[in-house]
Amino acid sequence: MTPMSREEFADRATEAVAKRYPQARMARLPFGVQLSDPERTLGFDHPYVAYRRNPNRFDDIMAAWLTAVEGEPPPPVPSLVELKDSILPTLNPLSHFELVKSQLLHSGVQDSQLARRMPVMQRLGRSALILYSVARPESIDYVTPEQLSGAGLTPKTLHALAVANLAKHSQAQGLKITAGPTADAGVLYVVEPMDQHNAARLLLGDLLEKIAEAAREDIVLAIPQRDVLFATARSNNRGVMWMRKIANEKFRTAKQPVSGGLFLYQRGPGVIDELG
Repeated sequence: MTPMSREEFADRATEAVAKRYPQARMARLPFGVQLSDPERTLGFDHPYVAYRRNPNRFDDIMAAWLTAVEGEPPPPVPSLVELKDSILPTLNPLSHFELVKSQLLHSGVQDSQLARRMPVMQRLGRSALILYSVARPESIDYVTPEQLSGAGLTPKTLHALAVANLAKHSQAQGLKITAGPTADAGVLYVVEPMDQHNAARLLLGDLLEKIAEAAREDIVLAIPQRDVLFATARSNNRGVMWMRKIANEKFRTAKQPVSGGLFLYQRGPGVIDELG
């Protein structure tokens, strides 16, 4: 069975909400469904990620999703300490900050609570954000500041832990680099598997060093959407121009965009900077 696209999933989820609340007035939003009676907003992002992980469990995921937003007693949630090995970095565009803030406010979170409820984030260059996700069977949650102290973590140690977990996860998934000449862009390096954590592999220094060794110089990388990471040698002007064009196009049309910019990895210091 071919998994549903996010739009198809959103349609089915909206139908499930309408069936659960036949008397409610609904407004379909880009990120979820807003109900007037009962008053709440149901976001699509978490259940869709859970569905992509388990496409045969749509009905179970819908039931868990609706139960959670209705405030019924959910199953016991493991603490962040118990879930440390599941924390992974997730990349998002800079605009994701305002989207998450809007969703929290729509869900009833007060301005005074936002600092504690907003996910832990850090900037990646000028155009992207790093968030830290914890996947559970029924949802995916972002780590918040109030969870850090209870788990004995700081933003710095959280980042190091998430990147280390991503390295282990990537090796288990069969991480590989494919290099090949192209007619339009010279030699390009493509990272696989193309899963939702592929763009975040920009954070794996050992991986970038392997690509740089193959290119024999610093490299330029593109991460237009979560499942795409490709690179070329810094001196490959034709390839860099092609990557800039493709990155911008994919970023504008992607369902899970990250950045329309390009990033430079410098060998030696291992520094990543976004190009102008």
